[in-house]
Amino acid sequence: MIVLELFISPGCVSAPSALALAEEAVRRVPRVDLIVRSDRQDRARARELGIFIYPSFVLDGALFSIGEPGLERLVQAMEEKIREKEEQMATIKLVDEKEADEKVKAIYQEIKKTFGIPFVPNLFKAMGHNAGLLEANWRRFLQVMGQGTLDRKTKEVIALAVSATNNCGYCIDAHTSGLRRMGADDAQVLEIMAVVDLYNGWNKFLDGLKVESDLG
Repeated sequence: MIVLELFISPGCVSAPSALALAEEAVRRVPRVDLIVRSDRQDRARARELGIFIYPSFVLDGALFSIGEPGLERLVQAMEEKIREKEEQMATIKLVDEKEADEKVKAIYQEIKKTFGIPFVPNLFKAMGHNAGLLEANWRRFLQVMGQGTLDRKTKEVIALAVSATNNCGYCIDAHTSGLRRMGADDAQVLEIMAVVDLYNGWNKFLDGLKVESDLG
C-alpha cells in the first residue's frame, strides 16, 4: 500500500487548500491512500520525519514537500511510486491494457467498471497472458464476493484476515484499502489483526499439543 500523509495545522489558513489538493491527488490516483495528520494529535510522527512546518506532504514514508507541491507534480510522483512498486513485485510481465488482446481488454473494462476505478489491478494484469484464466477468476470473484447472504464488508474482513495469515502483502494492502473505503478506521483494522494474531496463535498451540475438540 502506498500512503500519502498530509500534515496540517487545523488553525492554519493554508490547511483547507492543502487538504483539497491531497484529496484531488488521491482521486486521480486511487491506488494511493490518504492519511491526514494533525500537528496536535500526531506530533510524534511529525518529529520522526523531521516535520516542523505545516502543511507538509509525506509520500510512502518519505518527506516529499514542505508546503503545497502542486497537483501535477504530486500526481506524477504518486504514479511513479506505483510503477516502482510494480517493478519490484512482479516476477512476470504484467499485461497492460494497451498490450492486451481484445478479449482480455473487454474483461479489463468490466473489472474497472465494477470496481469504479480507472486502472486494472495488478492481480488481473498478471493473468492477462491467458484470457481463459482471467475470465474464470473474474467470474469466480463476482460469484463469491458479490453474491450470498454475507455483506461485502464482512467478506472484506475475512479476506484481510486470510491475507494476513498467508502473509500476502499485495492482498493485505488491497483489502485494508477496501475496508477503509467502507469506513473502517485504524482502531477497527487493529482489532481485525488482533483477532488474527489470537487465533493463529491458539491454532498452533492446540495443534502442537494435539488437544481434542470439546465437541467430539
